[in-house]
Amino acid sequence: MQKLRKTMLLIACALMTQNAAHAAHPLVTEDANLQTTGKQQIEFNSDHWSTSKAHSQIGNLTYTYGANDQLDVFFSSPIRWSSPGALGDLSVGSKYLFSSQENANWAWKTEVFFPTGAKTFGSDRYDLALTLVRTENAGPWVIHSNLSLNIRQHRQALADAQQRDQLWRTSVAVLRAITPQTQLLADTGIAQADQKNDGYWQPYLVAGVIYSPASNLDLDIGFKYQKKTLSTERQIGIGMAWRF
Repeated sequence: MQKLRKTMLLIACALMTQNAAHAAHPLVTEDANLQTTGKQQIEFNSDHWSTSKAHSQIGNLTYTYGANDQLDVFFSSPIRWSSPGALGDLSVGSKYLFSSQENANWAWKTEVFFPTGAKTFGSDRYDLALTLVRTENAGPWVIHSNLSLNIRQHRQALADAQQRDQLWRTSVAVLRAITPQTQLLADTGIAQADQKNDGYWQPYLVAGVIYSPASNLDLDIGFKYQKKTLSTERQIGIGMAWRF
């Protein structure tokens, strides 16, 4: 039984990491902001993930480069800190700003996942994540909204039989500045379940705080709750974004 629980934990962690199109921690919803030409950003976060039967400590490292004022390119690598430690599947992607208005920006984000991770913290498939992003600024309020699709290419028949080939997600995040350095945030959405036997739609809720002690540095803490048919997942984590 202990071995079965451990196996379920490892598989769940791999799926959770692979599904994410990496937004700024602790958000799930992506924003339309760019680094601009020649600017760079390093993001690092660490989260404790748990259900009633399993838990794990995971992290993620993302590097972003501003190719020009309308295009960012990035790569990302998930990490599992808890034993046995391992690297997950690498991803590369871009975010293209195709419309910029006075109070609202539209962007298109593309991310490709490669099955390069450890067997206990990776997948057998190639994923393509496509996300339409809108960001609206309304005084102290910032609103991000997404429509996202993950397209999957399995290499094993068993995985193809158990997991969906396409995953849709729609979400919205609201941020409110309470001081010049501090923002409160809430993020909610609904996504298709990865496993075919785990219901169909799964809602989630994120709450958190972003604190910026300097104009090029953000520190955050966030709490995530997601209800699934087979389990209830909880996650708490901290993150950092450094721009230079």
